[in-house]
Amino acid sequence: MDLTPQEYRCADHDLDLTELVQEQLAERTPALMGRQGKQFRVIVTCPGGPGSSSHRLSFTGTVQSR
Repeated sequence: MDLTPQEYRCADHDLDLTELVQEQLAERTPALMGRQGKQFRVIVTCPGGPGSSSHRLSFTGTVQSR
């Protein structure tokens, strides 16, 4: 799945959460079928880092292709 932006990161922990965003979108596959250019918003949980707890982040973007 091609997304814009191509990468989704937690700025607090410098973790790449792109895979979690893609998993959330995969659950919505029927809603996104044939919808190139479809905007989305997902909420994922960053696992945190050493000595810090997990927290939720919201990301937005556009599905460019499936």
